[in-house]
Amino acid sequence: MPESDFILVQLSDTHLDLRKPEHRDRWHIIREAVRAQKPDLILVSGDISDDGMFDSSIFHANLEMLGEFDCPSYVVPGNHDIGNKIGVDDPVNMPIIEQWINAFGNDRFAVERDRWRFIGLNSQILGSGFPREDQQFAWLDQQLDAADAAQQNVVLCQHMPIYLNERDENVTSQSHYWIPSPESRDALLARADRPSVKLIMTGHVHWYRQTYDAHHNATCIWCPSSSGLVVTDDPFPPNGESVGFMTYHFSDSTFTYQKIELALEKQLIHFDATYKPRND
Repeated sequence: MPESDFILVQLSDTHLDLRKPEHRDRWHIIREAVRAQKPDLILVSGDISDDGMFDSSIFHANLEMLGEFDCPSYVVPGNHDIGNKIGVDDPVNMPIIEQWINAFGNDRFAVERDRWRFIGLNSQILGSGFPREDQQFAWLDQQLDAADAAQQNVVLCQHMPIYLNERDENVTSQSHYWIPSPESRDALLARADRPSVKLIMTGHVHWYRQTYDAHHNATCIWCPSSSGLVVTDDPFPPNGESVGFMTYHFSDSTFTYQKIELALEKQLIHFDATYKPRND
């Protein structure tokens, strides 16, 4: 393999608590399937934990399990890690973000590899109004400017998809749970419209999808869950039932990708994410 080529694995929605024997068994299956890809880099697009938002003590075990690989790993948090977006039950809060950072070092990352820059974002704070949201956007602008100056291609990685079907779609009661608010979505899309942004990788929906957004010239990947749970909801496109992860082969200016199926029992559920306003 030429020096400029490398392999990246994207995991998402593992939902692991290794204190549970069935989760340890599942992790062994995931680990061996990932090792078979011989990755040079691993990115986890959220929900690495099984409800760490309620018990952050499992974060350190999640971090240790990533240490079982022979390559660097980087993680961004998901809703089951640090809480849902503001406006949904069990919302994100700064104390749990601080516990996440205490375990993982940060809730965002920037990794350079040859002609590529991988930027991981905490999607759970989008629309929160927390000072950390503005700080993250300012940091993202700096990273994008640096990538352009270095003539690097950019990959964005976060938990929530930026949109479900159309970049200017209305956020309805059914899609409210899955995606950022319109203001946050538009702020992200304005940045994703840079020519250097080539790939947007997300998780959260437990559903596989790959699309090409011609408006900002980027491929968008919904990574399937590796938990065994496949979620359907009415706004989702058809034919996304999958349990597995994504592997990518990067060269200087291009990439290819492949969905890797896991030998796990598939549990298909229909999840009605219709937003019900809270009374408190």
